[in-house]
Amino acid sequence: MNTNRFKIFLQSLGFLEIASEKLKEDTFTYTIDAGQNKFEVNYVYTPTNEGIFQTHLKYWNINNVNFFIAVGDHETHIINAKEKPDRILSEKIKIHSFDYGVNSEGFEKEKIREISKEYIDASYFFDFVIKNKKSKHEVDKDLLLNLIALRNDLLTGKNEDIVHLMILRCLFLKYLEDNGIYDRDYLVNILKTHDPQKLIKAFDEITKINGDIFKFDRFTGNEIEPIYLEKLFQFFSSDYLSKQLPLFPYQFDRIPIQLISHVYEAFLKSEEKKGKGIYYTPSFIVNFMLSQILREKLEGKKEVTILDPAVGSGAFLVESFRMILKSYKGDIDYYKKKEILQNQLFGIDIDKHALQIATFSLYLALIETENPEFIRQQIENSHPILPSLIGRNLIEANALTDNVFENKIFDCIVSNPPWGSVQDTDDPENQKERKAIEIRGKIGAISEYKNVSNYERSQAFLLRVKKWGNENTVFSMIVKNSIFLNENAAVFRKDLLNAYQLNYFYELSNYNKILFKKRVIGKINNKDIEIGATEPCVVLVFEQSRQKENIIKYISPKLNDFSENFECIHFTQKDINEIEQNRFLVDDLLWRVLVNGDYEDYVLIKEKFSISNQIIIKCKSGIKPSKNMVPIGEPDFRDLIEPNHFVRYRLVKKQKQFNLNQKMERSRDKEIFEGERILFPVRPLKSDNYRLRGIRIDNNAIHKHNISCIRLKKNNNYVDDYLPYLALINSRLIGYYLYHISPQWDKGEEKRDYLRNIDIENLPIPVLDNENKDANQLSSFVKEIEVEKDIQRRAKIERKIDNVVFALYNLLDYEKEMINEFYQIKVERTGKRKYVNQSDLSDYIKNFTDTFELMLADSYTLKVTYNISANVGAVVCFTIIDQHEIADPYEDNSLEILNFVKRKQLQQAEISKILNEDKVKIYNEKFFYIIKSNLFKDWTRRQAIKDAKEEIGLLLSRLPETHEA
Repeated sequence: MNTNRFKIFLQSLGFLEIASEKLKEDTFTYTIDAGQNKFEVNYVYTPTNEGIFQTHLKYWNINNVNFFIAVGDHETHIINAKEKPDRILSEKIKIHSFDYGVNSEGFEKEKIREISKEYIDASYFFDFVIKNKKSKHEVDKDLLLNLIALRNDLLTGKNEDIVHLMILRCLFLKYLEDNGIYDRDYLVNILKTHDPQKLIKAFDEITKINGDIFKFDRFTGNEIEPIYLEKLFQFFSSDYLSKQLPLFPYQFDRIPIQLISHVYEAFLKSEEKKGKGIYYTPSFIVNFMLSQILREKLEGKKEVTILDPAVGSGAFLVESFRMILKSYKGDIDYYKKKEILQNQLFGIDIDKHALQIATFSLYLALIETENPEFIRQQIENSHPILPSLIGRNLIEANALTDNVFENKIFDCIVSNPPWGSVQDTDDPENQKERKAIEIRGKIGAISEYKNVSNYERSQAFLLRVKKWGNENTVFSMIVKNSIFLNENAAVFRKDLLNAYQLNYFYELSNYNKILFKKRVIGKINNKDIEIGATEPCVVLVFEQSRQKENIIKYISPKLNDFSENFECIHFTQKDINEIEQNRFLVDDLLWRVLVNGDYEDYVLIKEKFSISNQIIIKCKSGIKPSKNMVPIGEPDFRDLIEPNHFVRYRLVKKQKQFNLNQKMERSRDKEIFEGERILFPVRPLKSDNYRLRGIRIDNNAIHKHNISCIRLKKNNNYVDDYLPYLALINSRLIGYYLYHISPQWDKGEEKRDYLRNIDIENLPIPVLDNENKDANQLSSFVKEIEVEKDIQRRAKIERKIDNVVFALYNLLDYEKEMINEFYQIKVERTGKRKYVNQSDLSDYIKNFTDTFELMLADSYTLKVTYNISANVGAVVCFTIIDQHEIADPYEDNSLEILNFVKRKQLQQAEISKILNEDKVKIYNEKFFYIIKSNLFKDWTRRQAIKDAKEEIGLLLSRLPETHEA
């Protein structure tokens, strides 16, 4: 390699001081911050396509690198490291290409500025990568697909256990081979003989170093047929599904151990156990959860004990093991590592195969940093160097019902326990769990389950883990979010709040896309292979000690391009609420409001939506046809209204005829299809802009279960005039209210994002009659908009309706601003417009200054400068000056404080998988800075007033106390 030319190329990009030791072989790594853990960008000199392919293969297997920059002689590419590599360097692999390389003549910085140091430092580079990234084809999904294809080819009916065992052992051998413990092609050379006895002999060699990976299963050569070895040979010597020879795309010395284990656990699950899909805890969430509890514990002592009561493939224990090893800073030998495995890491699982996989994972973690020659010698000399774990600290048991680790207390308890209700099946374990929960408080019962609702395992696990902790234990659990939203779990939530001190509550509904969202990852034999689940989740961090005035930090992060592509939890000031734990005990509604709102939204809903003279609302969805309907009498043809037939207030499409007299999956009384009523779709669409889409009809048309019908009663009689009520139903105010109190809207998928009848029936709608001036105005506007076709004029009428509705509910200006801000952020400022601009900052600065100057003497004012980053931040700088020095706010690109703070936040994202863009304030004698994200939601007019009041409060708190004589 021409190191000197590569160095010149890098210097031309702004990396002027490149020490020789930073050029490792053909790679230069630029570190954004020089901390112990780093956010890195890799430049790799790869003059040939084969070189790019091999580098790509390495990073793809590592699975924690999103991209790398492949520098050639005359061209340079940004490569998508998450897309499966191919030798032809297809366009889907290249994020972007530049016609410039190390041997190019001359240099024009503008041609290649996107990969310059300047762009990386300012975060423009990351924005550029995100915008141009085309796809993902990650190694775990690919390995899972290939394993399933292999299994399907091997299964004959009754050989499932043999096939699974054989594949797991071969994976272990391949791991040892790739790590240099066995010679290259050790496994494929055995497999291509098609001799089962040779494979058995290789397995027996492994047993010499002891351990539990083969503990539960034994088989003879008679159970392994030569055809099995033929298929295994194809798998370990080629890309099995694509049949590319000779290419085995997986490098087990590079693939993260947790990933191999996760994939194998998912692969092992039978159709019965899969339920609605395969899912496992993503590695970045494992790191995120452990960073919340274990990192701090290790700062105090190294002998921290960790329990996972639903251990599965051992992901949490593997990462815990690594964090413990890291705390020793290299001062630890092999035998001490074995002690840590046996004495500090504990797990429980009902499935013995899961324990095998967890053991497999921990053994790989144990030997991954050891000299291959050392391990090879132990095998050759039959030294039992792998510690026994199963039955000692990995226990086969049901954590919900069995007595296990009695009287043992752990420092950290972390888990992703099973989700969903315990099914009423013949399975003995299910029956045992249901019995433990249903006998509730009776003699001999498990008392902590007395208020578990619907046999929900997540609830039971949260309450059960208390038995393994004390006041010094910290817990982190990931569970489905519905147990904090459903009304029938309200008593459980009180039990939880009384049992623990909740420190952090991360509501991750918005992260379901990169967590557990069900999706098709490929096809095998024309059958879709799905992974994931439909439920969103939450992560709780809590402890057993209970401070009376404990404050819960409730964080509801919103997924953005950065967090999706770089896999970290990203939140800003507006996503954080700090609320007394006792408030949740007083009012359970808080759980629901905070998913999408803040404490001010909760206060507004409680104060302005408590209407005593409510209209009684009856809400029912329509008929549900079946696939093969049979007539049950004379035909009764009616117009059938579908959701796409209408917009708010107005029918826009002609209806088709439908025979109501048929046997259906669900029929309805014909009276709900008669008289005046309001219809709306039960599943809000993005185009509805977070409002109900209601229409008023008075004929006998019918609707299906995807539309609900509202009938209104006053004094036990149906109302005569629906006009003003339709205006109210369609208003921004009701959309805002319903979005914040509904546990369904925008919080899940499939059935879970349908609006519930109970929430509609509890809408706080006052009586509106002809004597009410506001009601008459609303009726007039509805008549006008029902016939208006022009979109702009309709929007203008809707704004008038909203203003009347605001007055009807006696909203203050600040409360109106809250609702308008909600629609700004959710509807008007989405996509590219979600970022703050100069005009927004001017509004922010004006509102901040107007509020803050109430504290200043008339002779003083604020001087303001600002800077907006293209990707991860914005800063405003304030200083108090004399009035005669007044100047308009202006942009100051020299505010380096922004880059300094953002680099620190990016570094923390790499360490803990949290990009916390909470507000940062920095003070010196002359200036104070407010640094936040570059998202519009953090720089609204309302945020300006809140920030200014906060600064005023700080000033007042610093005033000296005065005492009257």
